[in-house]
Amino acid sequence: MTNDNEKTRAAADIQPVKGTSLWKDAWRRLLKNRMAVAGGALLILIACAAILAPALTPYAFDEIHLSDGNHPPSREYPLGADHLGRDLLTRILYGGRVSLAVGIVATFVSIIIGVSYGAAAGYLGGRADNIMMRFVDILYGLPFMFLVILMMVIFHNAPAEKKLYLLFIGLGAVQWLTMSRITRGQTLSIKTKEYILAARTSGAGVFRIISRHVIPNLLGPVIVYATLTVPAVMLEEAFLSFLGLGVQAPMASWGSLASDGRQSLDTYPWQMIFPGLALAITLFSLNFLGDGLRDALDPQMKDQK
Repeated sequence: MTNDNEKTRAAADIQPVKGTSLWKDAWRRLLKNRMAVAGGALLILIACAAILAPALTPYAFDEIHLSDGNHPPSREYPLGADHLGRDLLTRILYGGRVSLAVGIVATFVSIIIGVSYGAAAGYLGGRADNIMMRFVDILYGLPFMFLVILMMVIFHNAPAEKKLYLLFIGLGAVQWLTMSRITRGQTLSIKTKEYILAARTSGAGVFRIISRHVIPNLLGPVIVYATLTVPAVMLEEAFLSFLGLGVQAPMASWGSLASDGRQSLDTYPWQMIFPGLALAITLFSLNFLGDGLRDALDPQMKDQK
């Protein structure tokens, strides 16, 4: 009887072990990566500053003061003024909205196209997969950046807002090829899993299996690659702005501001340095966050702990 009581008390002292998940483990590993956390914090700060631009500066983004043209950094103009006397800090804050929007929206376009195409190719397999991926190989051989430049030249006289939408679509269409290859490779391994076989046995159709079972299990690699695609898109937008084919006045982006500033770099260097710094800090932060997410979502990292 005494032994039974001791066993009962011992069983009561045993605490149940709480379960965990891939996302909880990934979040815990991400928080331990100081560079990724710092990059994420900087991105949040930059995004908040761009969103709250009207509350952070007393000037409008296109407010002109000709008498203060090329004014150096001062209390009135913390980052100086451009040749038209527009506050550079205000222009950078509002330009951040455009640059971040271009990066995020174009990346979202590439995700929609690339994930759908790659998941379909990987799941169908066989001849359909071969034809679809050979089409991707052909597109890889085309100078897509020149096609985007050609599109922007053709619609050069279009309204500024319409050109911005074309920029979103054009840059997104350039980036989806690599996304489709990554998605297709992951799908080839996922479609042999037991839950996919169970879904087939239950009579689920191809579209339902891809949308409900395949794509949700691709979120890890897709999120990682998306964080690395945003800086690539922002750099491409800056390149187009340097050519005069990016964001058009009265709107501005960090790339167009740096392009305007390079014309007077010798005499008024702040007009290029500060927009360039804003772009560089954002790109570094995105890359650090992307590297941190890649390490956090890598299943091998769990085994190495």
